[in-house]
Amino acid sequence: MQKTTTHFRPKARIMELLGEQLIKNHTLALFEIVKNSYDADASEVKLTLQNIDQENGIIEIRDDGYGMSFKTVKDVWMEPAHGHKLENRLEGKRTDKGRLQVGEKGVGRFAVHRLGTKITMITKSESTPEVEVNIDWEEFSKSDYLDQAEITISEREAKTFVNGTTGTYIKISNLKQKWRRGEIRKLYRSVKSMTPAPLTLKNQIGNSEKPKYKDGFEVIFKIDPPKNWLDD
Repeated sequence: MQKTTTHFRPKARIMELLGEQLIKNHTLALFEIVKNSYDADASEVKLTLQNIDQENGIIEIRDDGYGMSFKTVKDVWMEPAHGHKLENRLEGKRTDKGRLQVGEKGVGRFAVHRLGTKITMITKSESTPEVEVNIDWEEFSKSDYLDQAEITISEREAKTFVNGTTGTYIKISNLKQKWRRGEIRKLYRSVKSMTPAPLTLKNQIGNSEKPKYKDGFEVIFKIDPPKNWLDD
């Protein structure tokens, strides 16, 4: 009679299965990435949708948040379901801009997979080199087991975030779906609803109100070639 101890060894394609199950459509997937920018204290997110209704569509997201270091990418971003945001939210911890983080379940890396199969991420935090990650999910899924599917994370001199700037840039290509006008409008309404009202603090003298945090969050949509999808 045999007896042993063992552990689960997920197949590499579990990343695809989880992405499909956790995020039910591509509109929510892109919204999840925008929420990550909000959590990173970005004041501006540039969302470029190129040929989004064609076979060769490309999605680019660039924010001016605090970005990630090599260690953060390796130890947090590469660990799906990392619980640091949930812990911060349960403890009432706010970001430097006074935001309660809204991203959930550590599904950002699943969100990019839900949108397309080829991913480039460039990110830079303060006083650290840029970090670049390239993922081809089709090649990734050819590996039999998850622990056999290698992804290269590399540091480099700043090329995207120069002159002391920080942030994260994500390019997604080989998209899984063509986007329609109604889906873009739904996404636009969702991200606009995230724009925070200024947080205030009662002044002890005269009981007047003054700003507690300097905050602002704007998502800039660019559809290329131009369309009238966001009119009215």
